Amino acid sequence: MKRLLCALLLFCSLGYINAEEVNIQQLFFSFMKETQDFSRNSEGSPEEKALLKWMTKELEAANIPYEIRDFQEARDFFSFSSILSVDIPGKRNDTLIFVVPINGAPEAQNTDGMINLSSAFTALQYFHRHTPEVSMKFLFPGAEYGPAPAYPLGTRYFLRDYFAEDPAAVLYFDLQSPSEGLRLRTGGEKIVAPRWLVQTISQTLRNAGIPFDYSSTEALTARLGVLDSLPLMDPFLQAGYPAVFFKGFPSMGGDETWIERYITFLTSLSSALQNGIPSTWDRNYLFLHLPGRDIVLGETTFITSLIILFCCLLAYPLLFSRPFRRYAGAVGKHAYLLPALLSAIYLFLLLGTLPVRLIPTLQGFPDIWERLPFQYFALKCTGAVLLFMLLFRLVRHIPFPRNSSFYSGAAILFLILDILILSTMDIALTVYVVWALCFAFLFTLMPNKYLKILCFLLSMVWLFIILHDLFTLPAIRVCGFLIHSVVWGNLLISFILLPFLLMLLRIDLLFAHPKTRRRNIITRSTFIVLLGVIGYLTITLALYNPYSEDEPQPLYVAETLTSGGHRAEISSPAGLKEIGRNDLSITLPAIPAEHFLETQLTTTTFLDRMNISLVLKPVGTPEEISVVFNSREKTIIYDSSHPYSADPDTPSILFHLGRNPPENLTLETTLPSIQEGVFHITASYNLPPFTIQPGEEPLMVYRTLKVEKTLPIVPP
Repeated sequence: MKRLLCALLLFCSLGYINAEEVNIQQLFFSFMKETQDFSRNSEGSPEEKALLKWMTKELEAANIPYEIRDFQEARDFFSFSSILSVDIPGKRNDTLIFVVPINGAPEAQNTDGMINLSSAFTALQYFHRHTPEVSMKFLFPGAEYGPAPAYPLGTRYFLRDYFAEDPAAVLYFDLQSPSEGLRLRTGGEKIVAPRWLVQTISQTLRNAGIPFDYSSTEALTARLGVLDSLPLMDPFLQAGYPAVFFKGFPSMGGDETWIERYITFLTSLSSALQNGIPSTWDRNYLFLHLPGRDIVLGETTFITSLIILFCCLLAYPLLFSRPFRRYAGAVGKHAYLLPALLSAIYLFLLLGTLPVRLIPTLQGFPDIWERLPFQYFALKCTGAVLLFMLLFRLVRHIPFPRNSSFYSGAAILFLILDILILSTMDIALTVYVVWALCFAFLFTLMPNKYLKILCFLLSMVWLFIILHDLFTLPAIRVCGFLIHSVVWGNLLISFILLPFLLMLLRIDLLFAHPKTRRRNIITRSTFIVLLGVIGYLTITLALYNPYSEDEPQPLYVAETLTSGGHRAEISSPAGLKEIGRNDLSITLPAIPAEHFLETQLTTTTFLDRMNISLVLKPVGTPEEISVVFNSREKTIIYDSSHPYSADPDTPSILFHLGRNPPENLTLETTLPSIQEGVFHITASYNLPPFTIQPGEEPLMVYRTLKVEKTLPIVPP
């Protein structure tokens, strides 16, 4: 009887668990359906207000307390958006913060609902029913998408008043549509998330069966402060909160199985932190995401490896004194050639910079290298190596040593210098050169010439890996430094490239035996290959056109309408065949500014103060209205209905009115009664893009309009 009762209880519990899982999944798809109409809401728009109304209704129906804040108390910025937050107590006071923007990203193409909001609301409902291991805070900020450095406004406003007494970590989700995987970004401006958080997220994703992408190279560029764009969670990292940014794989659609796994991932994050949120923060680490497993090399590993390496270097003369004397003697005898060889490769790289600058100039497309950064970098380096090989074949009067030990010893010496140089930039960068140094040592020990070739090829593996990551991300700032930097970029490449060229020359000597009649076979073969590669790259880059019917060439038309006239600045990244250049300025027929922006200025004076009421009535929906008050002397603001900030260099006051303002916007402020000045008002419109085809190729026109007005203030 007891066994039967236990079996029935087990069956019922399993049924309850399955039903709970089904309910969670059904809840997610229900949220996706209900939020479909809100997927394209923008900052401060009526759609955003409708979304907030739906969110509060759902929370109230589930008896979940929440808090809504607007931006009325912000000091140096403003938005018509709002921030909604929900706190769920856990077994620990440590807090895991889920950040989900309520606005859709400008580039979002999602029409299936808001997966960000739907998945967060599903996890919220789950943790409301099941007490999490750590406390949860669900943050839904508005005004996150906009021009840096002001944005994300919602995150900045939240962090202004948030101070966690217990350890806290942040997970920032920016998924725009169902995807087949996730991309993790862990770096901000000269800072990265701690190692334990990246490992926890990685293991939880693997347990849930969700593929993800992580670039250790991007994390390195973040620590070096050369990220092309900062992820939205960067303010959390700067404030001292561990944070990871999640984004979906582009142009992919996830099926129901992936969505189930994603919900499983979200709901299992609490149990992954059952021991609490660590307070340690290891910033100098290398996280290698491999298909089967992850390899993490921490700061302790780097330092220990470098200590062991240099101990081996110091012990080498004691244990192998004879070969050490041979290599040291060969390098010392021809030491005068070392700076000459370094100067030669630097000069050749300098010459290689000329074609990578000349080709974009001839095409009338200065930034075309950003489309094919690896090809331009390869053209520069192959040209330099080709000239370096010619140096050894054509310049006969330079006494290049025939002693093979010189080239092997010099290669090891330059690799040691590379380690010292890279360690001053970031200690994790030394891993790639330490690998090369180990195989360079094996290169000197191998008696067989084919084994030497194998060691030579293996020594470059990790350098090719980091170059592949840099140019496929692509890390444009780093790529631009390597391609265009005349001094420091070429000098860094020279130090890294020279030891491999020296090993190549050492291999060439192995095949240069007089009896075989095969002299300089390696350099000759390398010369022929490089010549073909340079020809191919030159033709490819010269004929490359990034635009087509599917991706038309952009044409930017920036119109400015003032009381003094109507002008349009026309520009394009590439040259325009119709005008023979990249930009053009034209004068258009004058249009009264009142057709787009009506203003009403009222002033009243009481005692020594002047109350100003400025009513703005734009036509249509401008993206932003800017109001700046200029005066000859420093302006004193007694009161204002909107936040403002003063320009430290000029006596100007900028009033922050927010984006997507309402049809009738009123600014009220109080100045001294004797204050003189001028209000400069600018309404900015972003008009819908459209396609034209004036010639053989179509153009995608992006048109902006700025309407400028001035209103003087004259004291009574």
